[in-house]
Amino acid sequence: MASGSGLTRGTVSLTHRSIEAFRSAEAPYRISDQRCIGLAVRVAPSGVKTWDLAYRIRGSGKVRRVSLGRVADVSLEKARERANELTSAARAGHDLIVEEEESRVAAASRLTVQKLSNSTSDAGLPAVCGQQGKSRAA
Repeated sequence: MASGSGLTRGTVSLTHRSIEAFRSAEAPYRISDQRCIGLAVRVAPSGVKTWDLAYRIRGSGKVRRVSLGRVADVSLEKARERANELTSAARAGHDLIVEEEESRVAAASRLTVQKLSNSTSDAGLPAVCGQQGKSRAA
């Protein structure tokens, strides 16, 4: 794997107890999960343990390595679930990380009624009907 992820020391069927037993070393290292291909626990020299996922996107040949969060914040079950989501999409030729980011950007750029109302009031235009406690005269 990439130099920042550390050497892979082995593959075990990860459990909560086995993860707790991993201790820090001078250099970062990874322990791969037997039950979920590509998923590993990365142990930093500081002792911080994070979920690490490596997979290849079918068709593009692109290899992606992502962190799924700290072990303290993301359970083993959730890490395996997210890893399976990402690798299943990758086997189908989809890069779920890119698709999710594009979706977030699109959602953030959509013009909402509130944004429109705020922009008209900032420009000194009359408020939209029903906005700011004002109602249309009959």
